[in-house]
Amino acid sequence: MIKLSHMDVNNKFYEFGKYIRVVAIATIISIFPFISFAGMVLTCIFVIIASVHMLAINRQLMDAILGEFRSKWLKGVIIRIIGMFVINVSFVIVLTMISRRGLIGIIELITTGWAYPYPNPALVLLIGVGITFFIGFILVIVGSSKEMGAWRLFYNFLKENESLFPKVISGSAMEGAEKCRTGALMFALSFLIITPIIGYIFQAIGYFKIASLVKLGEPYPDLEPVLPQSVPISKPKSIPKPEPESISIASSKDVVNFCPLCGEKVPPNARFCGLCGSSLIS
Repeated sequence: MIKLSHMDVNNKFYEFGKYIRVVAIATIISIFPFISFAGMVLTCIFVIIASVHMLAINRQLMDAILGEFRSKWLKGVIIRIIGMFVINVSFVIVLTMISRRGLIGIIELITTGWAYPYPNPALVLLIGVGITFFIGFILVIVGSSKEMGAWRLFYNFLKENESLFPKVISGSAMEGAEKCRTGALMFALSFLIITPIIGYIFQAIGYFKIASLVKLGEPYPDLEPVLPQSVPISKPKSIPKPEPESISIASSKDVVNFCPLCGEKVPPNARFCGLCGSSLIS
């Protein structure tokens, strides 16, 4: 398992993903008939540029799987595109001959072209186109096989180092590798005519998913330390002190005095008891 903690390696993966995104756009261009040649040329150019960045990555990582992926992918794409270029040229020549002679004229050319002392030049051209088409088809199969092996290696590389990438990026890149591998399989079955279009679609989607590696170059926001929130401490509720009971003091009018000798009631401020005559002033 490798270490991807170095910022320089992340930047190189960012550059690789950036050019893979352009390869995806070029792959979409290759679907359309009149501009497919331009799409193929652009694909070759940017695959070479992306492989240069992959070489720079592997110089630091020294990973055998990644190095083999780069080699097979570059060779496979170039061989396949050359084969498809040859096939397309062959189709253009055949369509041109059909437009000039008609389909019946082509059939007559094939059946009667040997009546001359020498083969008809048009028939020789047609045979040459057929041989060229067959060679192109073989190149497509060889290149697609290399691509399938390359994308399997890239998937294995991502799987082994899955924990070292952000989960979203590694998952997207692995899914992209699988789709690119499926697209290469569709190219290998190009004799079915419709499968190359399906292959272009699968590979375009796969390239866009692998291009998620550009997120490795995005600055991550600094994480601010989260301080624990201060829990407000509630002050103890003050227990109300019981108020002293007010002792009502009776007015002098309500006060009743008694004689200390005989116990007779006497009026307030009296000096002598009215019953026994004893003095109430001490």
